Parts: sequence; structure tokens; C-alpha cells
Amino acid sequence: MKKDFTKGDILKHIVKAAWPIVLAMFFQTSFGLVDLFFVSRISDVAIAAISMAFPVMFFLIALSSGVSIGTTSFISRLWGKKNYKKAGKVASNSLISGSVVGILLSIFGYFLSNRIFSFMGAEGELLIAVVGYAKIIFLGLIFMFILWVLNGIFRGMGEMITSMKIMSYSAVLNLLLDPLFIFVLDLGLEGAAIASVLSRLIGVLIGFYYISKEEHIKLKFKEWNYKINKEIFRVGLPASLANVSNSIGFFVLTMFVARFGVEAVAGFGVGARIDSFVFLPLIGIGGAVMSIVGQNVGVKNLERVKETVKVGNRISLGVVLLLMLLILPFSRKIIGLFSLSVDVVNIGMLYLVLALIGDLFFLMIVNYSSAFEGAGLPLPAFVMGFLRSIVLLIPLSYIGGFVLGKGLLGIWIGGLIAICLSGLIGFVWFNFVNWWDKVEKFEVVV
Repeated sequence: MKKDFTKGDILKHIVKAAWPIVLAMFFQTSFGLVDLFFVSRISDVAIAAISMAFPVMFFLIALSSGVSIGTTSFISRLWGKKNYKKAGKVASNSLISGSVVGILLSIFGYFLSNRIFSFMGAEGELLIAVVGYAKIIFLGLIFMFILWVLNGIFRGMGEMITSMKIMSYSAVLNLLLDPLFIFVLDLGLEGAAIASVLSRLIGVLIGFYYISKEEHIKLKFKEWNYKINKEIFRVGLPASLANVSNSIGFFVLTMFVARFGVEAVAGFGVGARIDSFVFLPLIGIGGAVMSIVGQNVGVKNLERVKETVKVGNRISLGVVLLLMLLILPFSRKIIGLFSLSVDVVNIGMLYLVLALIGDLFFLMIVNYSSAFEGAGLPLPAFVMGFLRSIVLLIPLSYIGGFVLGKGLLGIWIGGLIAICLSGLIGFVWFNFVNWWDKVEKFEVVV
């Protein structure tokens, strides 16, 4: 189908485009949360292992998202121009590139996993557990990358519901396979990893089935094109680096937290996963903003681009406030579903409260970054991500936690300040800097 976002009511477009992305992201996030739920029945060490693996997995998702974002931006601009033939060539090239990157990182991660988690502070029983889990995830990394690229293709076309279906099937399968591999086959933590890999493999096969039925996208893997890949990575690489900086910041934050013990890591991991369901709608709205902006940049409609971001911000703000009201009163019971430890629950609650406050500013980072990426301008999004996750987050968290001696509270307040400042920078850049003149003419010869 041809989804045209260059006409019609923007609010309706965002809502219709965002909710499938939200559900798709929900299903993607559920992989880790479902694993955590079943693994929590094993031990606190298993919970800590999943929590310690999370920033590394987030790093890998960040890398794969770069190709996906570059693909979405490229195809959406072509879709706005009604150039479906070139869009098909972009889809083919993005799948080839995503597969190559996935294989290379799979090899790298598998053989260096022991060193990675030792560097993070894991030792003894925890190190054995997290390495065993991560090595299996690394082996199936190519399926994660292809799955993300397929989602990027469908979102660029405006086919968010198809993207949602693929992720939902994978997530449901993971939910069914987890207890089978963890408990019935008695594979424990490694069983959770096997279930995730198999579920993503099935998701990839389903994705190729759907794309084979799409009349406007014809995959031809023999047509690798340097200029197409250059444009994909021109937008995707900075976006990927911005997301990588997020994962590095989370990685360092986990190292800081690990100094306070296994309970601190477990509480932080549970709180972060619960908060991930709060910013899921924000990511969904941002994905909708990117696709709508991309198509309108294709037809050079600046006013509609600006209005799209304004509407996106308003929707995001309402969503965050609503979710805060729904989660905060029940936060202790929610966290208690994942651990019976009082210390883990208390630490998780402390993190969750501060994270929810930060989401009020995180929404601006998401929407402004998505708008710039949709317009084919990756630099502002990279700067916002790098400032939030590296330049501001690491020193502020260290100062709060260790220099000022405020412990976990100081670490997380430092992170909150970093998010607030980065959101305000995005607001100023989008509204008061003349970035429209820098939008490059989209004439890529393929």
C-alpha cells in the first residue's frame, strides 16, 4: 500500500503511525523482560547476569538501529517523491549491509565476551552466567540486525502495522519458548538466550514473507550499489553512533552501579526495564515523526515538518504524564514481581522515580532527533545523543555518586541532569537555528 503523509491531518497520521511502532517496540523490549521474568525464578545472580548483559545488548541494538534509521529516512524521502523503484533498491542494499555488519559483530562479541564482562566488573559465578548467556545471543546476532532493517524498510514505506506484526509474532514465540528451554529442558539462563535467537530467526522469515508480497518493493540482492549504501550510512552512521553513545553511557553507568553490589545491579536492571516500557510510546511517536517528516522533506514542505514535531511533542508529553500517574502508585508491587529482595525493590524504586522525571525531557530528544534524521540531517541528533550519554552523563554521574559521596542517588541525579540539558539543546536547535537551508538536495543517482 502507498502511505501518503504529505497530506491530511497530522495528528491522525502520528497516532495511526505511532501505535503500531509502540507495539512493535513493546514486543522487542519484551524479549529482555520476558527473559528477566522467567530467569528471576532461578536466582538473584541470574537476574544480575541479565541486567549486566543489557547494556551490551543495547549497544548491539544501537548499531543495528543505525542501518534501520538510515533505511527509513532514505525510503521515506523516496516514498514522498513516489519513486518506488529506487526504494526497492534501497531495501535490497540495506539488507545486505545489515547482514554483513551483523556477522562481523557476532564474531567480535563471541570471542571477546569474557573480557567485556570482566571489564564491567563481573567475576566468579556472575561472570560465568553472563558470558554463557551473551555468547548465544552473539551467535544469533545476524537475525537481530536483519529484523531491525526489515522494520526500517516497512516504516519508511509507512507500513507500521506490518512491522508490528513481525515483532509480535517473534515476541509471542519467545514467550512460549522461554519456559520450555529454561525449565522443561533445564537449560537455565542459556535456555533464555536460545529462545530469543530462535524467535528472532522466525521473525526474519516472516518479514521476508511480507516483503515478498509488497508490490512496490522488489528485492534484488545482486544489485549492491555504493551510492545507495553511502546515503544509508550518511544518515545511519551518525544515528548509530548517537545510539552507541547511549549504550556506552549505560555501560559506564552499570559499572558505577556495580560498585554497590549485586542487589544494586539487579535493582537498576529491573527499574530500567520497567522504564523502557514508559519511553516505548515516545520511541513510537518519534518513529512516526521521522517517517512523516521524511516524506514532507521529499516534497519540501517546511511548515508541515515543523507542525509535525509540535504535535509529536504534545502527544508525547500527555503520554508521559499519564504513565507516571499509572506507574508510580504501584511501583513497589511492579518491581516486586521480579525480585523478593527488599534491597532490590528499594533500589529499583529509587531509580524508577528519577527515570520517569527524566522522560519528560527525553521526549524532546526523541522527537527532535527523529525530525532531523527524517530530514536527512544526522548531525544534530548525534550531538544530542553524545552530549546526553557521554559528555554530560558520565562526569555528572561520577561527581554525584563518588565525588559528592551521594552513592546511587547521586549517580542517577547526574543522569537526570544530563537528559534535561540535552532536551533543551534539541529544543533550541530545532526552533532557533536555520537548519532548513542545510537540507541537501535529494538527488542520489542509483
